[in-house]
Amino acid sequence: MPDVNVTIDGHKIAVPTGTLVVEAAKLVGIEIPVFCYHHKLDPVGACRLCLVEFSPGPPRPQTACTTPVAEGMVVRTQTAMAVQARADILEFELVNHPLDCPVCDKGGECPLQDFTFRHGYPTSRIDGPRLHFNSISRSRSHSRRTSPSIASAAFSVTAARAITTRSRGSRS
Repeated sequence: MPDVNVTIDGHKIAVPTGTLVVEAAKLVGIEIPVFCYHHKLDPVGACRLCLVEFSPGPPRPQTACTTPVAEGMVVRTQTAMAVQARADILEFELVNHPLDCPVCDKGGECPLQDFTFRHGYPTSRIDGPRLHFNSISRSRSHSRRTSPSIASAAFSVTAARAITTRSRGSRS
């Protein structure tokens, strides 16, 4: 395969065709944070944490874990738009994260905690109430390998359907 010339944060590098931006960045020592990417799995870009800007392309943050490098591509990981997009994603991830995060058992070994300290906002802008989970629902959701926020979303959808069904039934 022929090599492709790409510039990442000012570092010029030649990588094989088909190399993903996140892998090319690793070769020059640039960390692009990712949750959902693994080099042995197909990329999905689900967590959106690897957002970067590149040209040529639209002027918006795009996922580095799903985008293959192209000849002459210029990737910027530290622009204001990319940095803010990553911080927004981290804040969104933390909205319904358990409140005991700073003192949990994985303190210091948690990628979410590490990325939040390095790439997130220093304080949250969310003032609304957070979801709370009792230990029974938490242990059930973890035993099914479902996060509490996903379990609560599923519960909310089920509750909404029940309310809708009841209100339809009362109208007849």
